[in-house]
Amino acid sequence: MNRLFTAGLLVLLLRAPAGSRLPQTADVARAETGERPPAATIDDTLKSWPEPARRSAQLMLSKYGPPTRFDDSSLVWLHNGPWEKTVAYRDGWPQYKNPDEQDYLRQVIGYRVPEDKLEAIMAFDPRVEADPSTNELAARSGSERMNFLLLNLTDDIVTEKRDAANAKEFLDKTNKLTAAGKSSPYVEGLMFEPPNEKTVTP
Repeated sequence: MNRLFTAGLLVLLLRAPAGSRLPQTADVARAETGERPPAATIDDTLKSWPEPARRSAQLMLSKYGPPTRFDDSSLVWLHNGPWEKTVAYRDGWPQYKNPDEQDYLRQVIGYRVPEDKLEAIMAFDPRVEADPSTNELAARSGSERMNFLLLNLTDDIVTEKRDAANAKEFLDKTNKLTAAGKSSPYVEGLMFEPPNEKTVTP
């Protein structure tokens, strides 16, 4: 049996073109499914990302450490800080006020939005996504600080501290203040305690 296996291997080697290598089991499986080989390291992954996406991902790496998982298109953290899920994407969404720029960071908390507040939230900002079927509330933008701001104002709408128009006005005002170097509790962290019942879609 060993002689037969050795002879077969020699035949394969002799038939292989010079400089080629025989495919390994994992290579064959990926070829059959069309799957791309995984990046060796996170650094290898980020090298091919656009600069704004790479910068966003690196900020999350420096704050939360290695992601739970990653591939060529995203880095994913589960249960990091106040978040149930954080995803830094290679390819983002066009910003609704500036389509030439993109949003690369999406962050999710466990939060039940009442059905009667969904319309007001959609009117406030399209970067906020509420899913009553899973009790997930997400924000996507270019930074974690902006996601904090979006979700804090969403909570204000749900708790009727503000309506959508007032929340939008406060958002614009806070953006101008932070651009001028000033700060606000609304961008420093969540100003409410999310349930985070560990049920967010992984």
